Amino acid sequence: MSTRNVSSLQGKNIAGNVFAGFLSGIMTLIGGISYAAFIFSGILSGYLEIGIGSALISATVIGGLMAWRSSSPIVIAGPDANISAILALLTASILSNLAADAPRETVFSTVWAVIAASTLACGFFLYMVGRFRLGRWIRFIPYPVVGGFLAGTGWLLIRGAFKVMSGVPLTLSDIPALLQKDVFHHWLPGVLFALLLLAAVSRWKSFLVMPSLVIAAIAATHGILFTSGIPVAEAAREGWLLSPLPSNLFFHTFQSLDPGRIDIAFSFRDSGNVIALLLIAAIVILLNSASVEISTGKEMNLDRELKMTGLSNVAAAPFGGMVGCIALSRTLMNWSAGADSRLSGIVAALTCGMILFAGAPLLSFLPRPVLGGLLLYIGLVLFLEWVYRGWYRFSRFDYFLVLAIVVIIAFRGF
Repeated sequence: MSTRNVSSLQGKNIAGNVFAGFLSGIMTLIGGISYAAFIFSGILSGYLEIGIGSALISATVIGGLMAWRSSSPIVIAGPDANISAILALLTASILSNLAADAPRETVFSTVWAVIAASTLACGFFLYMVGRFRLGRWIRFIPYPVVGGFLAGTGWLLIRGAFKVMSGVPLTLSDIPALLQKDVFHHWLPGVLFALLLLAAVSRWKSFLVMPSLVIAAIAATHGILFTSGIPVAEAAREGWLLSPLPSNLFFHTFQSLDPGRIDIAFSFRDSGNVIALLLIAAIVILLNSASVEISTGKEMNLDRELKMTGLSNVAAAPFGGMVGCIALSRTLMNWSAGADSRLSGIVAALTCGMILFAGAPLLSFLPRPVLGGLLLYIGLVLFLEWVYRGWYRFSRFDYFLVLAIVVIIAFRGF
């Protein structure tokens, strides 16, 4: 290991880096579970263990490698909300491509293969873009086009958040179902939590605001369940908590795989979504890297970020990890918490790795309103940033372009 990397790993404050890394790891864990619940909601909810395992593999492998070799020593990497919106489209399309009576083993193995293949393709694409120093060309994508795509993913996250909380997506045709009493009381707490996050994060800039509110919401949910006399198992059956998970998600996934049942034809049916996945990943890396540069005042090497993100995804793909990249909010939280070395990112990755290999049953205590509320918050932030504030930022023509892209994504897909 080079002298630069040793110094960067040790940092000035080991205890501070461990604390920042553990806090970032917890938020990466909760965020990853939210994205997994989003991707594997509705009919695919019975396969949630694939999504959670995939998210934790991404947080562990991609997070660890990026912490080790990123051009910034404070990077936290893992699953991303924007990318998860496209992965949700990919996995949902499997159900329409497979026979209605396809065996569970076929669906399980094919979904796993779709995620692994998309991660491998994305990793190879990002590495080649960075290898040939093409990252600067991403900067030439028109800003309104970037805004339209991100606002579109924001809308998909908003719509999917309701599906995570209640099993019913936010669409015009489903509004009557969402307003039914037994569905309404499942998503209302999550909406209130998302609005609370939105107001609190805007009002107070401390890095502790979001993790404190998330932990408080989890504790409040279990306090209500306890005082109401509702057992954890019953709360899970009624959709308030995640269903029980196997103790070792990593080995459980590979024990459940049957390579002979993978439907190879899926790879020829979703090329449009895969191309969108590659482009969105590159755009997210560009925007997140630029935002980290501005916030910390330290320059990042975009081509190196692209290459390392690509290699990290290639490393995660054989294990079924979902596409991951630098996480802006968690990186800035890590930095604000006092991180100044690569140790913080490694601690964050190890925190997720411990849950992946030994602590998955603890995840069944996570409330769906909190997970869905976190997704809703992220979607609202993206939507408000590009649709509401875009009105004051863009010319009328550019703003119309943003809205047109959002409408097309909402009704026709990426």
